[in-house]
Amino acid sequence: MFESKSEAIRVRLDEAGHLAYLGEVEAKNLLHERGLSRLVLSPEWAESAYAFDTEIFGEDAWPLSGWREQISWPTSLFLAYVKEGSKEIRALGAVSLGIEADILTIGVKKSLRGTSLGSLLLRDLLTGAFESGAREAYLEVRAKDTNVQSFYLSHGWEEVGFRPAYYSDDDARIMHLTFAHSKLRG
Repeated sequence: MFESKSEAIRVRLDEAGHLAYLGEVEAKNLLHERGLSRLVLSPEWAESAYAFDTEIFGEDAWPLSGWREQISWPTSLFLAYVKEGSKEIRALGAVSLGIEADILTIGVKKSLRGTSLGSLLLRDLLTGAFESGAREAYLEVRAKDTNVQSFYLSHGWEEVGFRPAYYSDDDARIMHLTFAHSKLRG
């Protein structure tokens, strides 16, 4: 399923809420239908990424200096879905690359949640990590946010740990995904 980047598998939810796998052409069409383009972020996007992150995560957002530094790291992949013809970010995610990938951040504008963009962004990040050699991935999610935990569980993740006081106002659940057992493999 991962013979080439152009054939990478993407995902969205069908009308019944089940995962429906898409090829690259279909994923691009899904973005186009919503007036979005997929971008790999470069350092000049740091301020836009910071503004989006602050809107989504409030006081738990990364500082602007962190965005400026991390976007330039060659060991991370920063992706955004951007309103065509603008610098308006609608969804944003980042993953560290290596044998063990780490989802650094992922968020979708509130008005676009439930439209499959989160699933597609997660799949894009994991595909990039897999193609860079990752065989497993980790992430942290708010302990109180059972909806987001359910989202990850539905994508093949499992809870493997706990971090007290990880967020400014909450603990974190550590989640893990092994690619051999994930829905990435189809």
